[in-house]
Amino acid sequence: MKMMKIVLCFTFCLMMSSCSDFLTNSEIITTETENQQKITRTYADKIMVYLPTVSGDCIVQTGDDDSIHVSVQHTYDENVFMAEFSVLATVLYLEEKFPPDTNAEGSSTWILTIPSETHIQFVSTSGNLEASDKTGSVIAETASGNINVANMENCMMLISASGDINTNNTKGTSYFQTASGNISVEDFTADSTSSFTSDSGDVYVKLAESADQDLILSSTSGEAILDYNGNTVNGTFTFVAKQNSGHISCPFAFDTETTFWDGYNWYMKKTVVRNTPEPNINISTASGTARLIL
Repeated sequence: MKMMKIVLCFTFCLMMSSCSDFLTNSEIITTETENQQKITRTYADKIMVYLPTVSGDCIVQTGDDDSIHVSVQHTYDENVFMAEFSVLATVLYLEEKFPPDTNAEGSSTWILTIPSETHIQFVSTSGNLEASDKTGSVIAETASGNINVANMENCMMLISASGDINTNNTKGTSYFQTASGNISVEDFTADSTSSFTSDSGDVYVKLAESADQDLILSSTSGEAILDYNGNTVNGTFTFVAKQNSGHISCPFAFDTETTFWDGYNWYMKKTVVRNTPEPNINISTASGTARLIL
């Protein structure tokens, strides 16, 4: 619900936006090298920063003041790359643009130095995202880019088609999804139901402390692994895998073992309760391995 409110609020602000500021190469503030151009801007703090890119990367870092500092570094030819800056009340809108039918050769990196609590939404075709040391929420969606996040404490919705998702030392509600990429989550603490799914990649989640919220781990053809990292194991654990090609690995004896037909294949379902009935932990795969590590 918290994530939905953030998305709806931000979408409304974008629809209302009316103040735009375009920068082309002729308006560059500084030039670092012969081939690299740099554009800088500073704004008062906003509730959210939204950045869609084509192939540009984004680095989000926490600053030591209440302002938003934007630095755009790129190597595109003159009059090809355009940086757009728009502001309306509580939202800062950033975007990179190229002329229609332009075969632009080069690269760009957006470096955002922001207050810790500022929310971020990043959308890109092939750009990567790196974010660290934040208490604001992060929403990121890429087609082929990778997403790397560390030292975060809030809602995270991270989606990539073929890129990998990697996080370290995070706390909050997490929704991670990839098609062919891998998901690696180190030292995670959930404060509400969280989900980690991949179609053909591996999913690995290591907990920083015992889980007291529901968790969902799923990979269609890869491994789905939950590592308790030596913490106390409580809750109801449900494992699902395709009967003829999937595998289930658990250090405990199961309380119930059944099979079911989903309309296409037979699946095995195994359940064990440890100490308390909650939280509910679901680890599933089709042709890979569903595994619990102590």
